[in-house]
Amino acid sequence: MAEPRYFKYPNEYSRIGGVTYNEVHDGVHLRQVTFNGSEYLASNVKQPPWDLVLPEKDTDYDEVMLDVPEITEITKQEFDDIWNAHLATRQEIWNQVKQIYPIDIEVQGKILIFFPQGVMVDLGDDAVGIADYKACRASNESEFMYPRHKITAVVKDYDETNQWIILDSPQVHAERIE
Repeated sequence: MAEPRYFKYPNEYSRIGGVTYNEVHDGVHLRQVTFNGSEYLASNVKQPPWDLVLPEKDTDYDEVMLDVPEITEITKQEFDDIWNAHLATRQEIWNQVKQIYPIDIEVQGKILIFFPQGVMVDLGDDAVGIADYKACRASNESEFMYPRHKITAVVKDYDETNQWIILDSPQVHAERIE
């Protein structure tokens, strides 16, 4: 299995401008952060009005770099440095989220989006949960596996790399939450 690769490029199309950094595995984007010198825009945080944002299209960066020389491959360390700087700006918020959502508590939210890592769940305010796709799918009919459908689960653990709440025993419901 190939290791993730890391890329950066100037992004004048971003809401904040700056430089965008991507972690990519076999063409699939796993994490993304844009930094303009003072502000971060990252894939692990809800960004109104879009909620969570991550490129959906698989990207062959070897091919793209032939036509777009501004895209450069970077080290994991360079990506981690910018990602961790972003996380540090949110550490106080993340600590509060973990206090509000302790392990083993039952929670309710709504499906936001489907990421390569799993089903992303809006638990309210700054809290984002992640649930296993197969477990969600097995819990109900496929017609309910869409954004804004209610989901209940139990807090299992915390993903410190993404500042997400790891959810266990997810149940997807017919009810939609607007």
